[in-house]
Amino acid sequence: MFALNRLMLFLGVLPLLCSTSACTNLSGAAVKGVQAAFGAGQPNLQAAPLKPGYAYLEVHSPNAQALLPLIFEDKLPGQAPIDTWVSNDGQVLRTQAGFLASSSGLQNYWQNVHYQFNADGTPASVQFDLPSASLYGAKLNFVNLGPVTGTYTPLMQRAAKAPNIAFNVWQTQWANKPAHYNGPANLNKLQFIVGYNTSNYMPVYGLHCLQANYCVEYLLRTAAQNL
Repeated sequence: MFALNRLMLFLGVLPLLCSTSACTNLSGAAVKGVQAAFGAGQPNLQAAPLKPGYAYLEVHSPNAQALLPLIFEDKLPGQAPIDTWVSNDGQVLRTQAGFLASSSGLQNYWQNVHYQFNADGTPASVQFDLPSASLYGAKLNFVNLGPVTGTYTPLMQRAAKAPNIAFNVWQTQWANKPAHYNGPANLNKLQFIVGYNTSNYMPVYGLHCLQANYCVEYLLRTAAQNL
């Protein structure tokens, strides 16, 4: 069961890339999108000192990298809490049950995001707006594609060093595709991955493509587990 109420829940269920035959349940489009998104020349945050007792989110996007400490947890009645992560330059990410709930700094990001979860904490669906495509109240269901093996980016390779880690992938499909939709064609086939600790189901790693050519990657770090 995926935990929904842990303080340091990390951005989960995100799209996966695969460059080996071990990952046969992942699409070639996901591979190409992520390979295009992550290039050389980004700053190295791995050596950054971490303060004991704090949780940090190392976030990589195509045009930036940042290390965001967990600043605040907003507990909601009957729902998973919303965690707020803030960078030194004021960029804000908010997560709910390990899923990206809002962002002040990501391009192409969905707005007014609302997740629904199954009883075991796995994702059931997501509803959101995408104003750039004149899309409002769109809903995608999550289909569980099962476990994956291998590591496909430097950040994912670091995540694989965490104890008891396993990776799982989901794919989206339309729940209510608009009759006259002309936005990004891949929204109903986005693949999401989360790497989690099998002993406590704490999410550790995620990769999420908001569109085919714009992906965001994440790694949970602490002083005790400085991956």
